[in-house]
Amino acid sequence: MACLMLMFATPALFYALGYALLANAYTGSANRLLQWVFGSGAAWFDIETWSGLVTVMVLKKVSVIYLFLIGLFRALDASHDDASLVSGVSQAGAFFHINLPILAPALA
Repeated sequence: MACLMLMFATPALFYALGYALLANAYTGSANRLLQWVFGSGAAWFDIETWSGLVTVMVLKKVSVIYLFLIGLFRALDASHDDASLVSGVSQAGAFFHINLPILAPALA
């Protein structure tokens, strides 16, 4: 949880530099490691593309969304899940048909 809170305090410049050092196509640590392990000369990740930009932004935003939603999911009553499982509904079905409609006002 403390690591997720650190995402708020980290300036965008340090965050961008960290991912650039990790996934740069030429000198990134992750690319170097994967090239060494698999013996390939091609870069595995290229952070300087649109897909790299989207991946970095999604990774940062997912942690923020997780922090906002964890309280809502902890406040759910477990008896709804138990009743749905006894009725033969899968866990995914219980999530989409019971829990998500209960949380819909808070998610809007």
